[in-house]
Amino acid sequence: MRKPRKREQSPRLQPEQYECQTFIRRLRQYHPEILCYHIKNESKYATHVDEGIVKGLPDYHVPMRGINGEIGLWIEFKAESRRNHANGGCSDDQVAIMEQLRKLGHKCAVAYTWEEAIEILFNYL
Repeated sequence: MRKPRKREQSPRLQPEQYECQTFIRRLRQYHPEILCYHIKNESKYATHVDEGIVKGLPDYHVPMRGINGEIGLWIEFKAESRRNHANGGCSDDQVAIMEQLRKLGHKCAVAYTWEEAIEILFNYL
């Protein structure tokens, strides 16, 4: 008789990772028609500037026109613990990029929970 294999435990998610994964999972489960994708721009990738990495780019992009005429939605996730920090927890690079995106006609928002991100998205569409 074979011994049962031990289940591998997944590493514990950081709060921000949990919120991001839950947001995408819920969005794809209930609204698969909405195109939303993650921008792989974390610090370990930030050395690849020659490949087009832009420091400060928000986490998620929805390339759909909004009800107020914006040409795309960008959502930056931050941990709930950073809500009351300066700039909502965003770095100076993130603030600058989001301001540039707004000037180009995009909507940018910061979400601290997956529920907030869903609300931002539905208010946008």
